[in-house]
Amino acid sequence: MLLWQNIGKDVQTKRQNRRYVNYSWYQCFPSQIEAVLLSLNMDPNYQIVVDRANNTDSLEVQVEMTADMFQDTLKSLTEIERKIASALQSILNISAKVRLLEPKSIPRSEGKAKRVIDKRHLT
Repeated sequence: MLLWQNIGKDVQTKRQNRRYVNYSWYQCFPSQIEAVLLSLNMDPNYQIVVDRANNTDSLEVQVEMTADMFQDTLKSLTEIERKIASALQSILNISAKVRLLEPKSIPRSEGKAKRVIDKRHLT
């Protein structure tokens, strides 16, 4: 039995269709992750990468740093990653690896941004 039969299912809301991330029996919208990042005064440019290794799903949130953060020390960047991961755990109850990326490294799009990258190969 597959645990992920409804991955990326469109959910009808009052105003629009939205895509959600189904991860370890937990569903969350990318906008919820964005709200956590904004509450920490982070840049809202991010991507969510879902992958599978050894029948275990993993979630990674890639966040772009701002120009002033890019000049900080490695220790402070590690602390920021821990702070974001802790906020995701406490607010959304999801365990995710957080990786900070250099500014403007996440591709921009004219229309709707592609926030979720699903690398799992399910049959």
